[in-house]
Amino acid sequence: MTKKEISEIRKQCRIQENSFTTICGCYVPGNDQEKICFTQTFQTLTQEDAQQYLALFKKGLSGKPDESLSEGVVSGEVQESLLALTDCGLRDPKVVNRFFDAAAESFAFGTSFLILLIHNCYDIPKPSGSDTAYSYIQCLICPIQESVPELGYQGKEKGFASTAKNWIVKNPAVGFLYPAFNDRCTDIHHMLAYIPGEKRSGRTFIETLLGTELPMPRSSQCAAFRALAEQGLGENLTYQAICSLKESLDMITENETQAGEEKKISWDEAVRIIEEAGEKELEKDTLPEQLKEAAEFRLSNLAGGTVTEIQTNGALIRIDRSCTPLPEIGLVSGRKYILVPVGESLEIDGFRVFEGEKE
Repeated sequence: MTKKEISEIRKQCRIQENSFTTICGCYVPGNDQEKICFTQTFQTLTQEDAQQYLALFKKGLSGKPDESLSEGVVSGEVQESLLALTDCGLRDPKVVNRFFDAAAESFAFGTSFLILLIHNCYDIPKPSGSDTAYSYIQCLICPIQESVPELGYQGKEKGFASTAKNWIVKNPAVGFLYPAFNDRCTDIHHMLAYIPGEKRSGRTFIETLLGTELPMPRSSQCAAFRALAEQGLGENLTYQAICSLKESLDMITENETQAGEEKKISWDEAVRIIEEAGEKELEKDTLPEQLKEAAEFRLSNLAGGTVTEIQTNGALIRIDRSCTPLPEIGLVSGRKYILVPVGESLEIDGFRVFEGEKE
């Protein structure tokens, strides 16, 4: 799913004119007590309760692709069970409870948590004027945390006293949306996972429950690409080679941005780009196996935006490549220096340096 498609579904989590049908929950105490489940028609909730739930589900669609949000393939029995949840609109207790049991078993972290399920049927506006329905479910796993007693005003006693402890539903630790909303259409072969902070425990839960393999998170993609260049090129990974590599990625990213696409490149394409930059053919057989696990890379992750950081001997230089090209390296009195061209203005720690300064 693209950022735009995720945003379109995220906008459904608003109190006005939403089309959510059913919400289900399962409270799983961390002390092996019996689970407590509930099902309710969403439109019968009070406005205050509905806003609290929608805030959680909106949070479960926040973040960027390959960071908090990752798409995975679903098939077989898992796909059938998810389709059963979607098709019944969460109104079949047997289907819902079977899912709750599987989710509770997969999320075995020893803490109390709440499993939330919600169903929506969204009429997709089309340019032709004929709307198409997108029926989907969203699942969240929210930790339950005991509140800390605080001093508060007690209306009946007309005085201040310590407040009672409550069990508070925290922001979701993990979640998913099914089916995916690819090309603004229902895609029953994919789901969208929400894992804030790229937590390994969240990935394990999703991969165990849904039998899918999620793509490498952004940080891992960047690390794998750097390792591929460093180990593959070795001494050929010069400053000029890195500049050439950044220029190639910027050019491809710019072309794809103009086309309105979010391009992914395969491992072989990444190798080709690195080989061209370093003017050396990589010996693929000698590369560590873990580098080959990165089946594909999201181009926007590798390009790294327009700001490049250069570090050396305690100095940190940030270059905005949209305004200034990468600096050259030159020899001054026999030593290498990074040569940064000075523009119309120059500041040091906020102090403006006057152009008439003596040389």
